[in-house]
Amino acid sequence: MGISLYRSFLLAGFLITLSLSSSEAGTKRVVIVVLDQMRPDFINNYDLTHLRGLRRDSVDFVNASVGHFPAITPVSHAVIGTGLFPKRFGWGDEIFRDAEGLVGEKGSWHSSYELSLPQYRRFFKKFTPRPGALSLLKRKLKGTAIAVGQKSYATILLGGRDADRVITLERVKEGEWKGWCVPSGLRVPTYISKPEGGRFYLHCSGDYGTKKTLYPLDGDHYVPGDDPGHQGGDVWTADAALEVMRREKNWRVLLITMGGIDKIGHIYGEMDGHKPKNPSFRLSGILKVADQQVGKIIAELKRQNQWEETLFIVTADHGGLSAAKNFYGDPRELKFIYGQLSKKDHREMPQAAQKWFQREIVDHGIADTAIRIWLTEEAEKDSESQCRSFSKMPGAIAVYKKQEVVQDAGYQLCSVFRGEKVPDFLSPVPILNTMVQKDSPDLVIQLEDDTGYRLLGDHGGLQEKVMRIPMLVHGLDRPAKASQCPIRLVDLMPVVMRSIGVDPPSWLDGNVNCL
Repeated sequence: MGISLYRSFLLAGFLITLSLSSSEAGTKRVVIVVLDQMRPDFINNYDLTHLRGLRRDSVDFVNASVGHFPAITPVSHAVIGTGLFPKRFGWGDEIFRDAEGLVGEKGSWHSSYELSLPQYRRFFKKFTPRPGALSLLKRKLKGTAIAVGQKSYATILLGGRDADRVITLERVKEGEWKGWCVPSGLRVPTYISKPEGGRFYLHCSGDYGTKKTLYPLDGDHYVPGDDPGHQGGDVWTADAALEVMRREKNWRVLLITMGGIDKIGHIYGEMDGHKPKNPSFRLSGILKVADQQVGKIIAELKRQNQWEETLFIVTADHGGLSAAKNFYGDPRELKFIYGQLSKKDHREMPQAAQKWFQREIVDHGIADTAIRIWLTEEAEKDSESQCRSFSKMPGAIAVYKKQEVVQDAGYQLCSVFRGEKVPDFLSPVPILNTMVQKDSPDLVIQLEDDTGYRLLGDHGGLQEKVMRIPMLVHGLDRPAKASQCPIRLVDLMPVVMRSIGVDPPSWLDGNVNCL
């Protein structure tokens, strides 16, 4: 009986070991790479060797989408890092009302692009539950989490309140290093920040012929540049990440965001057949740069024999579209915000929109590939009339109104819908409701495909090209193949947690249905 019982225990232990996923049993690290404004079809249509190879060897979620609204960088990066919807942050768009007075007077309006790291963390501390998803990952993997990227607000928001280091760039406006971008962030290691003028200092003056565009370059902040000793853009980000991997023995979560594709996409809108005249940079070239950086990071993991123990994910914060076909922005000046922000009054909108943006109707507004309207108190009294009016804007295919009820709030269609049918996982109302809260917009105007009011290449709205994103996950305990499951960015943290043996807390908005 003793031997038999002993054998039973051995067998039970063996079966338990087998039942553990390879990720739970063997994953020691997590790397998430966010390629800003990357679209899944770019992998098919351009020569992206490393991303194609990764897709072949990974679970490819072909129906991956942003899954929230608006589809913009400062919102999506926070969603990725927290597993929470935009309505949970205290800000939910490029402009927001500071109801709690965390960065200014109570009720004042600000741009989410312009907050500092301490200010962002103030919002996370006030509005998001603890322990955060990243904190739970660090606890399970017994190490540190580090966020790296050349775009400061994207990097800060990806790291949230629990990243141990944030490594990004800040443009110097005066003094010895005026015109340079220098390492900044949180607990920036000296192997990045020193010596002054070293490899991680970048030339950030000069525009490479983009001065007359709506979104000119600032030197080598987003492109590699001409100085081989100070390569910028996505190369800078990847090189900084490699230094982290080589020098930080205790790193366990690496959050990397690359902004080169987004920058060039915004400037020229070279997508969907649009061919700009004499561009200084081609989309194909900047995509190739990003692809090579992904390859470098994978190669370093393999060199250190860490590839098989790493859950490695490549995704995007949003897609993008060319608005060149139906561009209603001002071709000479960037005008997309309406209302008073941080004591500066913005009252000029593109000519095509100005008729609708009147002081007695619009308190605040913003326009990209969707239009968001905060009505004045007087205009709110007849919101149905405003729905009819805004539905006549050029490019509008639908208007959604925020409905206030006793227990809940949500957006409902308040105009005729003139768009085409989309897959269920891209249905507008559930996506809009991810941002709904007391201070979210009163109206959202949905625009047709290839349409925008801000930049030639843009995002933000509900268009399929904006909402669909790549989601390549290597290291899951399942065969490498295409999955039809409609995973969203908010699901990424719960999926990572479950994959390494952590039960996602119930207060996360994301789910693990795709596992």
